Amino acid sequence: MTGNILRMVSFMRSLSLLLLFICSGLAQAASTASPVEQLSQLLAPMQTLTGSFQQTMLDRDGELLEQSSGLFALKKPGRFRWQTKTPYDQLLVGNQQKLWLYDPDLEQVTVRAVDQRMQQTPALLLSGEVEQIRAQFNVDVVESGTAQQAFALQPKGKNNLFESLVVKFAAGKLSEMVLADSLGQTTTIRLGDLAVNPSVDDQQFNFIPPPGTDVLVDE
Repeated sequence: MTGNILRMVSFMRSLSLLLLFICSGLAQAASTASPVEQLSQLLAPMQTLTGSFQQTMLDRDGELLEQSSGLFALKKPGRFRWQTKTPYDQLLVGNQQKLWLYDPDLEQVTVRAVDQRMQQTPALLLSGEVEQIRAQFNVDVVESGTAQQAFALQPKGKNNLFESLVVKFAAGKLSEMVLADSLGQTTTIRLGDLAVNPSVDDQQFNFIPPPGTDVLVDE
């Protein structure tokens, strides 16, 4: 079960990023606004986001630890479906109460309650509230142009899901996120085939184990 939980935490780092920027991709924020205000303006309009992802994780020496790709769906507030297709099938489904990590090859699902630490970051940033974001993060614009934009975020508190984050936009749309954690690992997520505010059934964010599946509950 420990391995499943570690993978779940790794997934949550990625999903925190995606949930954080679920509202990206519409009108660009005014250049006269502060970095936090620009970020907040990007967070406000979008309710759902679907697309594909390519994810790589490197260690502190730049050696490849993990590489994966698949499909995702996100919906406010705090709901997600993250389906890895390669190198193996795996599904993470979450809402504001539970997380399900399903491994079809093992016919096993691990269920875990969503604790405060897991939901704090995406919930805060999805709110789009300038003062709340300012209180929790240092935000800087590291690239500002018509073709490319980038924000850098650094949490002010401790025990966060990431230590630093760089978010890149191409032509006003979210294109890449680079996260650094306390272990010196770097996770890069590249997004594609994005659909903004499509209709997404709420049942996508609930999981019913197939018959014969072993259910492991992490208290």
